[in-house]
Amino acid sequence: MSELLLVYTDGASGNKNGKPGGWGVVIVRNPEFEKDQAVAGTVIHQEFGGHPETSNNRMEITALGVGLVRALAMKTPTERIVLVSDSQYALGVCSGQMYAQANKDLIGRFKSRLGQEKVEFRWVKGHNGDRFNEMADELAGIGKENARISKEAASKGG
Repeated sequence: MSELLLVYTDGASGNKNGKPGGWGVVIVRNPEFEKDQAVAGTVIHQEFGGHPETSNNRMEITALGVGLVRALAMKTPTERIVLVSDSQYALGVCSGQMYAQANKDLIGRFKSRLGQEKVEFRWVKGHNGDRFNEMADELAGIGKENARISKEAASKGG
């Protein structure tokens, strides 16, 4: 029987393109479930980042890409990777179930990293009490805030 490596990802940005944005990743080993929701497990990795001018969809896809790369480096031979996001768009375009007219550069990089690896894509409703999704959301918010501060400092010449 294979074990699970859950990779929770989230992106955050303003409603318009060109605003600061952030992404967050939380990787959980040996999750325990209640009613199809992971309620416990060992958090083995947390990470965030951001960009001073971006869109929410780009941050969602970036989070999936970073999460995939980190999970591939951490997984054991018996583990299978499950990428979890509250973005139906990001999951759809990265899994190939939706066609994307934008963000093709990020989607292409994601698919090349994925290669022949078998991963599962799972959607969770955002802001609905999923512990690990909320952690990824919080990290994405930190990334967004850091990107905003960096953008302001750059505009002030410092």
